[in-house]
Amino acid sequence: MVALLLVLAACNGDDGSFGDVEGVVDALADEGVECENLDTTDEFASETDADVSERGLCVVDGKPVVISLFDDAAARREWVDAAGGLGSGPVAAGENWVISADSPDLIQRAAAALDGTIAGPND
Repeated sequence: MVALLLVLAACNGDDGSFGDVEGVVDALADEGVECENLDTTDEFASETDADVSERGLCVVDGKPVVISLFDDAAARREWVDAAGGLGSGPVAAGENWVISADSPDLIQRAAAALDGTIAGPND
């Protein structure tokens, strides 16, 4: 029973939210976007991480990708605004997640794969 609850907690919620980074990676893979070498350590934290509840770094098509999860949509919006103020470009975003990469094509693919949007500061 506990194992079933853990599996369900990681699944994509009806509202487009995720319980953990692995759930995001699995959902991307289901849509043909393979995120390899997932690292969920906090060794790559940045100054905008106060609102991040979980973070993962992986590689898609040879490019580094950062997946960030938040407790709620308000924390996600605050992070996107703060990151944009620091010069970050657009990100793929959903209810409680953000995917960052230095590739506009990759951001677009991730947003489409997860039914997200492209977000920037003050969106």
